[in-house]
Amino acid sequence: MTSGSDALAAYIHDIEHGTVVLIGARDEASKNLTDTAKAAIKTCGATMIDGLSHRGAYALVGIKGGPALAEDIKRTTEGYAVAVARMEVVFSPKSKMPICDARVPVLPVEGYLSQGNLNLDAGCRYNLYETAQATQCLQGSWIVLTGSSNTLLEFGNLVNLLAPDEYHIRRDGKMIDTSAAVDAVIENGQVTHWETISNELPECRQVDIAVANQNRAECKKAIENLVVRAPAYGSGSVRITFLLSYFWYRTSLALEVVGEDTLWSGAEVAVVTQVGAWYSACVEERNNDSCPRKELLAMDRDPAIQVFKDEMEEVFWQMDSFCTGGGRAATLGCNVQTISWANEVRDNENFQVMNAQIEQAMAVRQSSSFRLIDVFRLGGSMPFEVVEGHGSQILNLWVWTVMFNAMCPAALAARGAYAVWAGNLCSGTEARFENCPDYSSSCLNGRRCKKWECMNSIPCTLTVTDLPLVGNTEGLCDDRMNITEFLADPILMDEPLDLDACHRGSLRPRLWCLQDVEWLLPLVSVIAALCIVGVQYAWETSRQKATRQSLESSKEDMSEARAVEADKTVTIQVHDEFEVGQEVPQEKPSADASKLRATNGEFAEDVMSSAPYAMKPKTHIEQLNSEATEAAMDINKPECHANAEEDLQKLEAREAKESATADTARLAQMVGTRKAGNRYPLGLARFMGSTHVALGNLFAKGATHPVYFFGWGFTWVPCFFMLSGFVLFSAYLKNPKEETMIQYVLRRSTTIYPLYAFSLIPAFIMQKSLGTMSADWPTLLAQSFLLQA
Repeated sequence: MTSGSDALAAYIHDIEHGTVVLIGARDEASKNLTDTAKAAIKTCGATMIDGLSHRGAYALVGIKGGPALAEDIKRTTEGYAVAVARMEVVFSPKSKMPICDARVPVLPVEGYLSQGNLNLDAGCRYNLYETAQATQCLQGSWIVLTGSSNTLLEFGNLVNLLAPDEYHIRRDGKMIDTSAAVDAVIENGQVTHWETISNELPECRQVDIAVANQNRAECKKAIENLVVRAPAYGSGSVRITFLLSYFWYRTSLALEVVGEDTLWSGAEVAVVTQVGAWYSACVEERNNDSCPRKELLAMDRDPAIQVFKDEMEEVFWQMDSFCTGGGRAATLGCNVQTISWANEVRDNENFQVMNAQIEQAMAVRQSSSFRLIDVFRLGGSMPFEVVEGHGSQILNLWVWTVMFNAMCPAALAARGAYAVWAGNLCSGTEARFENCPDYSSSCLNGRRCKKWECMNSIPCTLTVTDLPLVGNTEGLCDDRMNITEFLADPILMDEPLDLDACHRGSLRPRLWCLQDVEWLLPLVSVIAALCIVGVQYAWETSRQKATRQSLESSKEDMSEARAVEADKTVTIQVHDEFEVGQEVPQEKPSADASKLRATNGEFAEDVMSSAPYAMKPKTHIEQLNSEATEAAMDINKPECHANAEEDLQKLEAREAKESATADTARLAQMVGTRKAGNRYPLGLARFMGSTHVALGNLFAKGATHPVYFFGWGFTWVPCFFMLSGFVLFSAYLKNPKEETMIQYVLRRSTTIYPLYAFSLIPAFIMQKSLGTMSADWPTLLAQSFLLQA
């Protein structure tokens, strides 16, 4: 946001030498205050500005090109910075300025806003009109407005000026996009008639011009039905009609309906029109959902501006006869406004191109009754009164003040030359949702919540007084005074503001708002993390212990089972030694027999070492059943040898399988489940990332520096990419080979980084070329390469 510092430096540079300058910095100004801006402030005598720290306060009363008359600086929590200096008061010549001639084709609007008052470069001033004077001027008149959201705000501000109770009354059509037309009649400061046409009416949808022309007759009939429902004309009434006109063809239809009306034929008509922003929006945004005119979506800017120009020329040709000579609006006149000043650089550039087309078209036809009101330059004279491309009540009422000077007799103006604004949301600098609680609570259940609607929903009263008079100032500042006595209770210098710790700048308040204990949340988070790690460690330890016990138990069970199986075999072999003492036929041992004896010997040894009970000596011969005896007697039969060999082969296979299982389990226990891939880093990363995103977004609602974890809620993108990197390449967790950092970067360079090259880098180039980049390029580079890797 260095552009703000650049603008500040440029503004200070243009101030004339010798001018007394008051400069203040509040929470939080140090972050984006560049060296260029600080150097500009030093030209006003500043000597302490380099010491402005995070969330610190600074105050200066200085002279451009001269010394500082007073200067003060405070660090965080130290309170207000107060600078008080004595100066000679010179009466402003504004009260003696001539009144601007408003019966001219182009009214002067360029200047600057000071304390709510417009100071014109033209060296003149406008008459001011309070509610009573504006009502008297407009009685018996019909004000017709066509345009989109900014024109709707002008409609609402005029209604609220003439009928202040309307601030507290909810009506259909007060919000943009809800009504295609609104018709209101005000009498004796009260709205006595209010009718609307829904913006969802199919025949009045502002779509492609071919379709709109097909529906024109039906839409005209609907508007005529709205107009004829108004009460009969009365000389004490004021009628205000708004027709939503994204495009010029709807303004043409509105002029046609008003020109043919007979119910209010005795009223003087004034026309206010501002059309053009939606031509730009359809081309620049190319949003199918927001742009109702699809044919413009396929156009580039220049062809779309040509469409804007051609359709505007048709309407201006129609207004030539409507606004001049003996036309319907020849007395009060027609006010063609340029497209409003916007906050976005791209919008302002487009609007300047389109406004040049308006000025060019008006140059050959403008007159005292067919006027050009340069709302764009008027908004540029008070840029802080524009929020999200829409004017505050101060800006909108100054627009009406300029037009009142063209429509109303000077004799009806209020006595005085100084405007005083009373209300919490008169200025765009006060546009915060906590200042409009009724709107905030209702918009949460509506279609949207906009600060520009918020700041036009709270009562704001314009009163006119004489310039503040100050007598002799000699000695007024000689005695030291506690200036905090003038601050509203209960705020004291030694008491921190709640807003410093819990800035509720969003619609939903933060969950943590305790003053002076911001450290508690990170402490709780760290303790919770340690507890989670401890519980996880205990759980892992108990699971490993249970695994060891299970392995030992299974090994014992396996040994016992093998021993029982071997016992049966050995018992049979013991009885195979022939109790009758007969001689065993001496034959040449075969290879199979040798193998059998070797196997029996080794296995018997294993069984003896692992058997859970003592084997009985061979001299003890148990009583065998008849089947066992027969088996012993028939030991020398060939089939007996075959059966024994088969049984031993099965036993060997089962032993090998159980041994392999045990070895595998022991190996897995030794390497820490490496065989399935070590998932702990991935799980830890997911847990930390999830906590990072969830707690960060919950905590950062409305938070300001230096609250701990302020930036958590704004770093979920790098965290997401980090997690995705783990997931995409989790297969490498199975690889026991360790990687160096260089190897890791090289591997990533052939996989993930090319994706950045085709996504982030083009996006960076486009945002840089359009001037809409929200961060500096080093930040984006670090984010894409380091954080997201």
